[in-house]
Amino acid sequence: MEIDEKCTKRTRLRHVGPLFELYRGEVKLDTMPIKDALQHFHYFLSGICTNGNKCLLVADNDSANVSPLLRAIHSNNVVDEFELTISGFSDANEIFRRMFPERNTTKKRIKSLANDYLPILKPPAFDDAEFNTDVLKKLVDIFNCKDYLLKNSRTYFDKYRDFITSLQKNERSPAKIMYRDNLRNLLQLKDIVSDTIRKKMAKCGMNVDYLVNYFDMYGRGRLEELLCEPRHNSKVTKRKNIVKNVCDFIQKESIKRSIYKNIFKNLLLSSSSTSLL
Repeated sequence: MEIDEKCTKRTRLRHVGPLFELYRGEVKLDTMPIKDALQHFHYFLSGICTNGNKCLLVADNDSANVSPLLRAIHSNNVVDEFELTISGFSDANEIFRRMFPERNTTKKRIKSLANDYLPILKPPAFDDAEFNTDVLKKLVDIFNCKDYLLKNSRTYFDKYRDFITSLQKNERSPAKIMYRDNLRNLLQLKDIVSDTIRKKMAKCGMNVDYLVNYFDMYGRGRLEELLCEPRHNSKVTKRKNIVKNVCDFIQKESIKRSIYKNIFKNLLLSSSSTSLL
């Protein structure tokens, strides 16, 4: 998925090349498919949750952070898994607004509070999630507001129900929603095929995840047929150079995802061996 220009200006994150490699400035960052990222995140939360307890996730902007997470959880069919580890969500900004009514809106933000109460920390020139998380944890400890966060939290079930309700209230049909999501996902091919081809692929229900899974199950030959044979999707294209470029990309993406899965599998095996020792 392509990073929005406004996001790039704030975070310095950007995509480079046809494989959408992620960079912060001039530094290349490690990435993984969202499904694998969710597996890592769930594994991390499971390690924290002990004796049947769950985690309360705290964000400095609930509306901007929770919805994308719930969308990813919903899209990858892991709602029940995360219900075992997440008790709910709480908005730190809302808590700070209540705790400091005398401060104006700008001064209630995380960065402003950090400048006043944590002057020893030097914030980066761009938005950095790791830095914001560290600052938020320190501010919660300084203001001793854990009870506030718990009291004013929303349960995982309630937030997920609200998310589903918002989807159902969407005026656009499910087919249009799927088309929009597919088209956004296919931005990964923007340097390989034209916008017209991407739109045709999206209308046929295709996205990168679908094509990678199809390639893994049936091989390159069947993938080529899927893209160009009349008995499948004549609406996409019959141009051999376009089919070749798309298949080359999907094949590389399949290899990359396979590598990530093996790394994750080895990490789990290593962790299990350590626990046994």
